[in-house]
Amino acid sequence: MGFTDSLKLAWNAMAVDFRSGSQGNDAAATAQHVMSGLNAGVHDSASVAMANGQRFINSQLAAAGAENGISLGNAIHAIGDKYSPAHQGADWDGFSAIGILGTLKHVFADTFPGLENISGAYSESRAAIEAARGGSPQPYLNSPYNIVRPSTGSSSGADGSLSGTGITPK
Repeated sequence: MGFTDSLKLAWNAMAVDFRSGSQGNDAAATAQHVMSGLNAGVHDSASVAMANGQRFINSQLAAAGAENGISLGNAIHAIGDKYSPAHQGADWDGFSAIGILGTLKHVFADTFPGLENISGAYSESRAAIEAARGGSPQPYLNSPYNIVRPSTGSSSGADGSLSGTGITPK
C-alpha cells in the first residue's frame, strides 16, 4: 500500500464518525462503532454489541475486496473502536445524552486507549488490510481476531471475554 492509498484509507476510516446518522443510538448505527445500541428500546448486552460490531467488520471486509476504499475504511474504523475503552460494547445514547463532560471522557478514552489496546488495534488492522489487499477476507475471517464464528453466532466465553482478543466487554 502506497502513501496515497494510506491517506485515502485514513480519510475513509476517520470519515465514519462524520457521516449522516453514524452517531445514532440504534443497533445499526452503533455496530459500526462496536457499541451497544437500542434494539426495541433496550440496549443490547456488551457481548451482543461486540458480536454485532464484529459482524459489521466482517461484512465490510467482504465488500472491500482489493479496492481499499470506503468499505475497508469502515472496517478499520470499527477495528479501532473495538479496542477503545469508550467502546467495547458500551451503551450509546448519543453525545447529547452524555453531555460535555461525558463527551470529553469519551474522546479522551478514544485518543489515549492504552498501549495494549493500540497494539491490538494495529495488529488487527494490519491483518484486515492484508486480507483486503489479497482480494479475500478469508485470511482475516479465519484469524483469532474474528470473534464471531458462523456456527455459533458469537464466541463469548463464560467470563464474558471474546475469544482470541483479550477483550472483556465492560
